[in-house]
Amino acid sequence: MSKMGRMESDTTQDSVTILRKSAPPIKTCRSTAEIAAAQRRGDEIETSKKFGAGGNIQHGMQKNALK
Repeated sequence: MSKMGRMESDTTQDSVTILRKSAPPIKTCRSTAEIAAAQRRGDEIETSKKFGAGGNIQHGMQKNALK
């Protein structure tokens, strides 16, 4: 017996196994015309804001300014 236990499978030689299937890409609407068209079609629309977009601002005095 191997380390992995019993080496039996419920598949046959003729069956096909799909290992990976990617999801369809998410469409990003950037213009108001695209958003209006999506609303007319009845598509689901989600809006979000960026989080922490200005987070890389350095606070305090610079080393050169302290001299």
